[in-house]
Amino acid sequence: MDQPVAPSVTLADVLNAIVNETYTVLPNRRTTICQLTLDNGFTVEGSSACVSAENFDPVKGNHYAREKALDKVWAHLGFRLADQLHNAAQEALKGTQVAYT
Repeated sequence: MDQPVAPSVTLADVLNAIVNETYTVLPNRRTTICQLTLDNGFTVEGSSACVSAENFDPVKGNHYAREKALDKVWAHLGFRLADQLHNAAQEALKGTQVAYT
């Protein structure tokens, strides 16, 4: 796979940002909630559910709930990176003088 030419969020970044994860099965015995805690203390949640409690599989529930929570981590880290790049660009512009003729 080609390396990106610009800064980007990687799967390693996403996984490294997670410091804790918890799973909760709701009382309906069909829904799993995954909560991921990020390195800055922020939390994101993902959920999964099956139609019938008789079909509930906790391994699958955890897997799909975690995938949905991971999607949110990607988005938050993308925002974090965009913010860092913006701030760096603003700092680089400080002291730059524009000549008018």
